Amino acid sequence: MTKLIAPIVLLVLAVAIFVGFTRSELDETAKLKTRHSELQSALQNAAKLQDTRARLQNEYKTFSADDRSKLDKMLPDAIDQVKLIIDINKRASEYGMTLRNTALEPEDKEGGTLGADTRKYGSMKLSFRVSGPYAAIQRFMQDLSTSLRLIDPVSLSFRSSDKDIYEYDATIRTYWLR
Repeated sequence: MTKLIAPIVLLVLAVAIFVGFTRSELDETAKLKTRHSELQSALQNAAKLQDTRARLQNEYKTFSADDRSKLDKMLPDAIDQVKLIIDINKRASEYGMTLRNTALEPEDKEGGTLGADTRKYGSMKLSFRVSGPYAAIQRFMQDLSTSLRLIDPVSLSFRSSDKDIYEYDATIRTYWLR
């Protein structure tokens, strides 16, 4: 009878050990294999990103200094508020107008986003008042829209007077890289 019970007990014990210990180890190994494949995929993506970054840096290095300057003017890394106002005032003076009542308003407050802002650019509104004939403001706004700096007109209103001189209240939006 012991000859019959001993092998059955050993078989039950072997199955219990397999189910209890070995199976949990196999499950853990499967999880580790899955994690390993995820990390390998991430590593391959990182290598692709490094290759793309190196390629883009090499391409950027082929740009002339003048082209780099134009890119920096179009999308600067930061907005120099005084320089922006001086630049736009200089353009206005070419048409016989001067900026008055300037006001800068960062748009980060207006975004209405909850949590971290993940946009790759920032924007700012610049409001100002100028006086001049209609033809001058028309050419001035056209000049602003074709400048290298990214500028979007937001609003333009005017007040008339007895002469051909009007007062214009303008708001524009400009951008920079974060």
